[in-house]
Amino acid sequence: EPDFVIRLQELLNIHGLPPAHLELEFSATGSFSNIETARQRLRELRELGVSIAIDDFGIGANGFSSLEYIPANIVKIDRHLVNTILNNPRQQVLVKSMLNMARELGMSAVAEGVENADTLTLLSRWSCDYAEGYLFNRPLAADAFIQWYRERYG
Repeated sequence: EPDFVIRLQELLNIHGLPPAHLELEFSATGSFSNIETARQRLRELRELGVSIAIDDFGIGANGFSSLEYIPANIVKIDRHLVNTILNNPRQQVLVKSMLNMARELGMSAVAEGVENADTLTLLSRWSCDYAEGYLFNRPLAADAFIQWYRERYG
């Protein structure tokens, strides 16, 4: 939409949310009907300060090509690759390579599907920037998240 970035900026202003606190995710397995328009809007969002993440990275036919057309600053490595790394040396090579590639491209990396401390330890050893998964918590509704956050962090 031609006015998407302007409307989003207005909403951020209305609600007092700095653009750097917003992250929009796009699936590496999805497609855009007009890649050039989408790329331009994503660039505008990045210039505004919004983070752009490529979700489900590493699966699907167009995973690596998404690095070309999505001007992202975050790569979220798909949980199907992450949750098997402890017992699968080939998956270890793939995930480690993706982490290195993200670093080389100046991107942050998020490992999805971290379900145990051993996986987190291995990812930490490989300098993974962030991790998400059931090890930390199950998905929560907004109200439940607010309560959980207050209990945990005051």
